[in-house]
Amino acid sequence: MYLMVTLSVLIPVHDPNQVYEDYISDALSSISIQKQKPDQVLLVANHEISYLESLRSRFRETLEIEFKISQANSAAENINFGVIESKSQFVKLLFQDDKLIGDDCLT
Repeated sequence: MYLMVTLSVLIPVHDPNQVYEDYISDALSSISIQKQKPDQVLLVANHEISYLESLRSRFRETLEIEFKISQANSAAENINFGVIESKSQFVKLLFQDDKLIGDDCLT
């Protein structure tokens, strides 16, 4: 018998100057090649992300990217907000300048 589990990948974003699109794109690329795709990819920030639609467009074939604005005043608050907002049983935290190595990290 297999147990059905759900997984969210949470990326807390801090980019008030809108200069880290490449980092976040690399993180999303590493998620998009996974053999086991997450049920949710959630970006959270306490500010708008000007390049969000560009990311959604780039990864539309492989990922549905959700975005939520938090009222966080710290990284810890932003992460906790993302965990609360996630829809899945399990949450994989991936910082904006991180990426998954290989294609079976979420398996």
